[in-house]
Order: sequence, then C-alpha cells, then structure tokens
Amino acid sequence: MSPSVKVVGAIGAVSVLLATAACSNDDGGEAADGSVTISVMGLPPDSKPEERQAFLDAVDAFEAQNPGTTVEPSEYEFDAQTFSARLAGGDVDTVLRVPFTEAQALIQRGQVSDITAEVAELEAGAALEPRILDLMSDADGNVFGLPERAYAIGLLYNRDLFEQAGLDPDAPPTTWDELQEDAVALKEVAETPYAELTTDNQGGWHVTMETYSYGGTIQEQQGDEYVATFDNPQTVAALENLRELRWQDDAMGAQQLRNQADTLRDFAAGKVGMWLGSPDTFNGYVNNFDGDPATYGVGPMPQAGGDGTLTGGWVTMVSAGADDAQRAAAVQWMDFKNLRQRYDPESAAAQAESDQSAGVAVGIPEVPLFDEATTEAVDAAIEPFVTFPQGNADAYVEGTAALDYVPEPAVAGQEIYSALDAVIQSVLAEEDADVEALLGEAKEQATAAIRRKG
Repeated sequence: MSPSVKVVGAIGAVSVLLATAACSNDDGGEAADGSVTISVMGLPPDSKPEERQAFLDAVDAFEAQNPGTTVEPSEYEFDAQTFSARLAGGDVDTVLRVPFTEAQALIQRGQVSDITAEVAELEAGAALEPRILDLMSDADGNVFGLPERAYAIGLLYNRDLFEQAGLDPDAPPTTWDELQEDAVALKEVAETPYAELTTDNQGGWHVTMETYSYGGTIQEQQGDEYVATFDNPQTVAALENLRELRWQDDAMGAQQLRNQADTLRDFAAGKVGMWLGSPDTFNGYVNNFDGDPATYGVGPMPQAGGDGTLTGGWVTMVSAGADDAQRAAAVQWMDFKNLRQRYDPESAAAQAESDQSAGVAVGIPEVPLFDEATTEAVDAAIEPFVTFPQGNADAYVEGTAALDYVPEPAVAGQEIYSALDAVIQSVLAEEDADVEALLGEAKEQATAAIRRKG
C-alpha cells in the first residue's frame, strides 16, 4: 500500500525560520579549541537574492545555536558532468546535495559516510518515512543520507483551457487513453495540447515515469549488478503512444525540444494544455512566469496498467572524508535546514507564516517525509497560512494515494536519462523512427555508464 500524498508547506524557498530546538555538537573530532567547520552545498546564486539571503540567514541561526560550529556555504550545484570528477579529486563539500538518482551509487562506491547513529539521535529520526529512507540506505539498512524533499509525479494541466475545450477541470485524465482524448479536444484552444520534456536529461526522466505508468522498469538489480532494462514492451508502448499523440493526433504542437523551464513558461502563458511534472513547479509558475494560480490544475499520473508513479527529489549526504565531529555537525545541519519544519508544528507554522508573507506558496501537495501522525500535526499547524488553491489538486491527492511510489534508477540515473533523451527526441522528430532500435542503442550507452558507476 503506497503512502498518501499529504498537503504540507513549501519550506525554505525564501525565508528560513530560526528553529526552536537547539542543536548540540559535542561529539569527538573537534579542533583543539573545540570548534568544527563544515562546508555545505546549496547556497543559491546571486541571481536569486531572496533565496540566497534565506540560506545565509539559516547559516547564521544554526551557528548561533551551535557555538563553535562554522558553516561555509558553497554555490556549487550538482552537475552530472562534473560531480564525479570533483569526488574523485576530493574537491567536495562536507554536506553533499544530490538527486535521489545518485544516492545508491555514492553509497556503493564508499564516497559518503554512514550516518545511522547520528540519525538515530535526531529528535524525529524514528518518525522518518521508511520507504523514503530506504532510498538512501544500503542493503543492510544502514543510513547514508537524509531527504531534503520528495515528490511524486502527476499531470499538470490548465483548468481554463479544459473548460474552453468542454472538459471538466475537476476531472483530469487518469489513463493515457483519456489523456489522448483530452489532448485532441484541447487542439481547438491550446497551442500545445500536450507537451513533452526532451532535453537536459529531462526527456529520459519523462520516458522513465511513462514506463512506470505502463508497468515497465528502467533498471533492475540482478545479483550484485544493476542492469538497464528499458528495452521492454512497456517502454516501447509508452513511446508508441507518444508517437500517436505527435504524428497521428497532431496534439503536441510544433516545438519538440523542450526542458522544464521552457514548458513552464509556456504553461503559465496559457499555451500548454497538459504536461507531466511535480506539483511544486507551482512556485516557478507563479513567481517566475506570473501564472494565474486559479488555472493551475494537478491530477494523478496517467496510467496504462502500471499503477505507479515516479518519486524522486533531493537528498543530503555527508562526504566520506568527514571526521566524527564534522559528521555530527553535518547531520545536525541537515536536520535543521531541511527537516525540522516538516516534523515540528511550531517550526512549521512559523515557516508557513513567513512564506505566506513573502509570497511563497504554502500547502503544495508533496510526499511526506515523516509518519502519518507527525505529518498530520504539521498540516494542522500550517492550515491558517495555506495559499495554494487546494481544490485544484484534489484529483492528484486522491489519485496518487492509490499508486505505488517507484524510485528513479539507482545507479547512473542521470546518464540513463541522457541516453533516453535521444530516443524521445527521435520519436517526436521522425514519424518512422525505429523505437526498438533506438532503445537498443541507448541501452548500450546506459550499460557502459552503469559499469563505470556501479
């Protein structure tokens, strides 16, 4: 039985509260004067001044509660092309911020620290959702990371365009057959009835989520090895369905080279009827592209027999080179920065009030990181500050609760996505593209990447 999708507050997007519980930092490994310094990924760039200041405010608050601990923020953002080289050269921060796709490879290569003992000492460590924690643990249950956020993919759609096309905005499609019918109806009112992401590894990401919805797999563990498995009938069927939408139904517009930013911009402008994504793109929809909240609809991931939706997100981990004192301070920082507002009602309410004042959406549906009792207490605390139009996501909350959460590929996920980018691009650019041959070529690339990183 899959966990429910809860309505919890967006946290830390603009302002970070001063957490109410103090952190301790008295494990071994301190310098002679008892001080410890950690470097942490995640500092937003100057181009995002409010988010950057919020991060720096969090650093100040943490240091104030932990005298003798210094946090050095880093602007380096995870990049699949450079991250491995930085790791190999030892040029990494104490706290790493990486996609879920990277966690297992880092664990298997011994490049991150076992933090099981430190997590057990956290105030709400025992309440962490096991199905999320498993994604950053080894086969023996040892914990190597903490979630920053997790999402479950759904269907994003324009409620106004649905109405204009004679569709019910409160009943988005729940199957691929229904989506195809709705896309055809939207041709009368939308420049791009259904949009696909195809570049920047996001095309492969979409092929993966679509494969899951058909009941297929992208990668499987066979013994001690991971094997690419996307040359399967389900992936073929998912891509053939896209071929129909593109060439038979002419329901995907003229532009087929898209990333998320491109699509979100056009979605906010009322040019895109439907696309797949995480509900939290709402913040960019409103804040970056002036989208109308009333038109933002969220439904469950359309299905074709898989009864599953891709879950992903970001995880923070401690580099293998950290000493005892750094590891303890790093886990306390990870808890302070990313988790406290998700389990402590007082902190959650303070953050929600701050976010509401700053114009950051509160109440976007997302995957809960803690058990049901903890999550319900937080939901009740933030209810007075909720700004996300709750009714617009009722179909998502109800539909996603009935689906299994399927994780992203455990090893070489980004490289797999890159290989599949070329596949989806070809299918949407060439009407007679040979899907099976394309998948075979991509599998060769993916297999080589898995061997390098596995």
